[in-house]
Amino acid sequence: MKNKMKKLLCTFMCFVISVSCLAVSTSAADADAVLKYKVSDDGFAVVSDCDASATGAVVIPSKVLINGKSYNVKYIGDRAFDGCYYITVIKIPEGVTAIRNHAFRDCLSLTDVYIPESLIVCQYDAFDGCASVTVHCYRSNYQFFTVFGMSANIDVDVVDGKENSSTSDIENETSDNFIMNFIQALKSMINSIIEYFKSDDDFDFEFPFELPFEIPV
Repeated sequence: MKNKMKKLLCTFMCFVISVSCLAVSTSAADADAVLKYKVSDDGFAVVSDCDASATGAVVIPSKVLINGKSYNVKYIGDRAFDGCYYITVIKIPEGVTAIRNHAFRDCLSLTDVYIPESLIVCQYDAFDGCASVTVHCYRSNYQFFTVFGMSANIDVDVVDGKENSSTSDIENETSDNFIMNFIQALKSMINSIIEYFKSDDDFDFEFPFELPFEIPV
């Protein structure tokens, strides 16, 4: 029994570590920490890279600090989000005017992109490798997402006057994703512990409360 308690403790510690890592990766999705920037030749900030481990929704800020100096974000650079498989939503701020080549290439989980009214250029191959993306854009720039080469995997939602989803809505979605992932991890841990102790004939345990999900018998 003593060995089993040691193994149980190890299992619990692994669970705590896993949940901690999950919390970091999920909450970081809409934080500056997952994005990298560089200064363009005309003195604006370019989103140049994104951490491949980012999950959920990413909210790009309108201004960033680079080497202690503030810059307005104006461009989404070449391959900036290339291979970010776990991002589901991207919010691009007003002030961004261009989305460059392969900017969102192979973002396999990406479902929604919110485009600012300021956008005047989007390369036709920006969403190569994406499964199915709904682009929420304005009538002034919707033509960028209906040209040949993008129509197969792009649905266009034209916005009249205002965007359909606020930054707070997107942040709430990220929080909801973390809660669901946490519950799933907790369920998995409890199921594993129950299965492990089933092999001990002397172990008899009943939960003192009703679980919100079924434990497999």
